[in-house]
Amino acid sequence: MDFFKSKAGALLLAVLVVAGSTLLNTRVKLGSAVNEIEDKFYTDIEGERSIYSRLEEKLSASNGYAAVLSSYDKEAADALYEERDSLLWATEGDDIDYMAYCSESLDRAFDEAQRSLAGYELSEGDVSDAKYYAEIYEGAQKMITENSYNSAVTDFTRSVYNTFPTDILAELAGVDEPQRFS
Repeated sequence: MDFFKSKAGALLLAVLVVAGSTLLNTRVKLGSAVNEIEDKFYTDIEGERSIYSRLEEKLSASNGYAAVLSSYDKEAADALYEERDSLLWATEGDDIDYMAYCSESLDRAFDEAQRSLAGYELSEGDVSDAKYYAEIYEGAQKMITENSYNSAVTDFTRSVYNTFPTDILAELAGVDEPQRFS
């Protein structure tokens, strides 16, 4: 205990308190700012629906499209269902990067499903249904591409997160930069 009563001990204690409070403050405030940015991924804002809600549209449309496809090409429909299930599972978590990966995989499976279905003679009802689901899917994907979320992440990362000394403090405090959807 005599060590803490000495000038060196008091100085060491002061440095530890300042460093600890700085890291705690960084974790709280920067972590809150990162969460605020990532909340834009999940939350609709005025004039723009969230990427998350657009992913839900893609899930619904791909499910309907796979149902139409299953009458003609069960294997292609199963492949589409499998990728759809992967994205559905990903949306139940909070890993935005993984959701983007699964969304891209679903896009490839959806394109393959469209190519497969184009090779069949469809009933008038199935043509109408397939067109309807494809339009919903493609519209949702277009809105995801045009969404401002990735721009907000880039702006935040450049103007706040990757500036000195924030970048160093973030690393020490264990605050990760916001995830892009790409």
